[in-house]
Amino acid sequence: MTLNGLNFKINKKMKKLSLFLFLLSLTYITQAQNNNTVKNNAKNDFYLSLGYGGVAAAVNLNYERKLWTPNYKLLASFWIKANGGVWAIWDSYGSLFSLAGVGLVGQKNHHIEYSLGTTTMYDKAGYDSGISNYNGGYYDSKPTKKEYTDLSLYAALGYRYQKPGNGFLFRAGFGFPEMFYVSFGYSL
Repeated sequence: MTLNGLNFKINKKMKKLSLFLFLLSLTYITQAQNNNTVKNNAKNDFYLSLGYGGVAAAVNLNYERKLWTPNYKLLASFWIKANGGVWAIWDSYGSLFSLAGVGLVGQKNHHIEYSLGTTTMYDKAGYDSGISNYNGGYYDSKPTKKEYTDLSLYAALGYRYQKPGNGFLFRAGFGFPEMFYVSFGYSL
């Protein structure tokens, strides 16, 4: 299946990665319930991401929930992230939804952020084109939305400004599907 010339396939590796991330997040949830020393009282993040990469662009609304704050300096906190938005590449466009684990490295206000997960991208322009070209013939099957929905890797690496308490949040970095991104939001 292609997405405007880009080849994205749902395969066993992506399914295994999704299962692994889900099980990993469950492990962190159970550890978070036993951890009484919390350095950062903000547990929820909401932000808008704007991404651009030459011929591609993405706009996402994001929610993150803190799952775990370890007692060592290498990892400041671990979060689970869900986002939804829109994307466009040349003359194709559609919606996307992502689920990822997010790690923050660093103390105080400045952090290195990394994310890994999965994203589902729906090619609305491709689907509309397939429907308009469908002639209803005996040997011609009507396109389904599933044929134009692809599962791929979500990954990002960047900088995050976030105070240990509640307040303003800023992100900037590179990833897929956001490409080069900036984000503005709030921590609660």
